[in-house]
Amino acid sequence: MAETTADLGTRIGGAVASFIVESPVYPTMVKKAQQTMKDTAALGGIDWDEEVEKLEKLGGWDEALESVTGVPNWTPDQLPDYFKQKFHAYGEGNLCWQAAKEQLVAGKAVGVRNFPMYGAGGEDHMRGKFESTIQRMGAFVEDGGLIVDLGCGTGTSTRRLAAAYPEAKEVVGVDLSPYFIAVARRLADAPSLLSATEQEVSGRVRYEWGDATKTGLEDGSASLVSLCLMIHEMPAAETEVLFKEAYRLLKPGGSLAIMEMDPESPGFTRLQQNPFIFSLIRSTEPFLGEYFALASSPELSDMLQRSGFNAIRRMACTGRHYSLVAVKGGEADCRFKAGAEYGAPDFYGEADTHM
Repeated sequence: MAETTADLGTRIGGAVASFIVESPVYPTMVKKAQQTMKDTAALGGIDWDEEVEKLEKLGGWDEALESVTGVPNWTPDQLPDYFKQKFHAYGEGNLCWQAAKEQLVAGKAVGVRNFPMYGAGGEDHMRGKFESTIQRMGAFVEDGGLIVDLGCGTGTSTRRLAAAYPEAKEVVGVDLSPYFIAVARRLADAPSLLSATEQEVSGRVRYEWGDATKTGLEDGSASLVSLCLMIHEMPAAETEVLFKEAYRLLKPGGSLAIMEMDPESPGFTRLQQNPFIFSLIRSTEPFLGEYFALASSPELSDMLQRSGFNAIRRMACTGRHYSLVAVKGGEADCRFKAGAEYGAPDFYGEADTHM
């Protein structure tokens, strides 16, 4: 099969990103990028170092990790190679305490950067758009239903889903990083670090360490499976395996809900037109080029259909992100409730305010 232009661009861009990572100036570039994130957080009134210190003071981190992995001195030898990449410019990627302890404040900083007019509330606004758009497209949960949040990180998305769907009996967050799961569980025991809403829903939330492509959870048990900003951190081949696992987990009529970056949005289109900046970002997101190629083609929908989903709807979520809902067919259908309606056609319904 002949190589497409998109494939060629992905390959060349990957080579440039690899060159950047191996460059002697890369550590300096990383420090500058990290300081930029801290400065962005400060614009929203968020003290990055203070937020991380609050987590550090909880203590007992070695014990927390061992309680997740079940063994002392755990090593990631058995994890898939793709997950051992240097995600987000951390030397050990998602497999270190620094990444885990900084994820909460990093999410807030990203919110400030995308929605500066909301300040520290930018992340709430962005995640709220995901929750409202998937409900408009029919992602509903019946009373007593189960929600599974794959790639849950330290649990922000998991706790928010529990709040957005009070009718759910339980929300299970799954992540392949034991460090992230350890932080998520410790947060559950530290209510002072959670919002009042997060504290209220904590009793309905649990976190499991595991591979999202093979969770081990029961067939047909979930009403909703969520993938929030996860697919861009996986190879395309693993994404299809992930979709098949989500389909297996869902009840008939259950929904897979996805929030991701939209490579065809005006902001990301401009970004891709600057080869150096895009390659620099790709050096911190090893599979971003592969994901952009996937999401810009019919292959993403084809993957969902091959996985079994027979109703797929996608709409703009923010000026740079889309929401997608894919429904598992069958006799039961929990998509509709009184007064519910599907969302409007695709549109960039909110200005791209990214800094």
